[in-house]
Amino acid sequence: MGIVNWLLEPIREVRDLVPAEVRSESPSLRLTGAQTIEDGTFESLEQQRQAAKQHHSRVLLVGIPGAALLGLLVYLANLWMDNDRIDSGLWGVIAISVSGLLVFAIADLGFWAFRKTAKHRVLSALAVQQGLQYQMEGVSRDIMDAFDGQELFGSSTNGGKSEDVFMGKISDVDFTLFEAKREKISRSKNGSSTTLVFHGLCMRLSFPKRFSGTTRVMSDYGVLNKLHTTGHDIPLERVKLEDAEFERQFEVLSTDQVEARYLLTPALMERLIEVQKILGPKTRLRAGFFDRHMLLTLDTQKNRPLLKRLGVSLNKLHHFEIPDVSKPVEELALTKQFGQELAICRAIVDTLKLNMKTRV
Repeated sequence: MGIVNWLLEPIREVRDLVPAEVRSESPSLRLTGAQTIEDGTFESLEQQRQAAKQHHSRVLLVGIPGAALLGLLVYLANLWMDNDRIDSGLWGVIAISVSGLLVFAIADLGFWAFRKTAKHRVLSALAVQQGLQYQMEGVSRDIMDAFDGQELFGSSTNGGKSEDVFMGKISDVDFTLFEAKREKISRSKNGSSTTLVFHGLCMRLSFPKRFSGTTRVMSDYGVLNKLHTTGHDIPLERVKLEDAEFERQFEVLSTDQVEARYLLTPALMERLIEVQKILGPKTRLRAGFFDRHMLLTLDTQKNRPLLKRLGVSLNKLHHFEIPDVSKPVEELALTKQFGQELAICRAIVDTLKLNMKTRV
């Protein structure tokens, strides 16, 4: 039992350093009080990271030779049962592969707990400092259905998830921000396939005008936007607007030409142009209007310069995530990284000025 305790000692330290609210089974991790990032928080997180790193090293130190030994034993057992040498070798490779994957999964448990704790503590504190609430779990089904119904992910989707939700008011505008990954799952008699349709940020903002039709605004990507006018239950027509620069950058589709012009005033068109400048030309911006809200999707998959500037992992494309657990917490600069991502979204709300009822 000595080697088992030796292996488990660091993971127990990781568990003890995880705050009770993060260990809670409740999926909603909200803080609404006047919490700030307290003194000692980053020292505590670094202790947890070091314990996770120690656990990772110990598990690999024992697990990798153990997986190799298991593969050898499976190979020899098959030979002893008079199986073909090639078949025996195949079973040995399978044993090594399966046990190796299990070893790496167990080794990463500490880092998984560290990421969850660090995200929760830093993002919750940053949100409260800005008068917002934060929760790790995704948005409700009705909010996601609104985005799907307006087809703001580029095409219809039937799978995926959302996470890292911020809610509250910014400049007197009701504000919801979340990260979403949306997929198209196709099934046939031969199996199923999954295509990534969208990965980026979504925003839901209160809108001061009433409307009844369907209007969509999309970054102009030429022939790709034609997909939005065909194959859907709602017939949409292209709307011609007087702002030449807006026409160059965006395409507008609507069921009601008059209402589309009522919603997209010259001032709002100018602000949408400014939002696209904030995001850069490689971020696909889409907007729709639903239930007295303006819905925005920011597809950042292709915008590597923006992702790099924000410190987002270029491999996983996750927002509000810790990109490299091998670095000390002080070098990760979590407050700066997460703060920059929130600042981009806050700048979009401030730029749109949706609280100005008479000038929208």
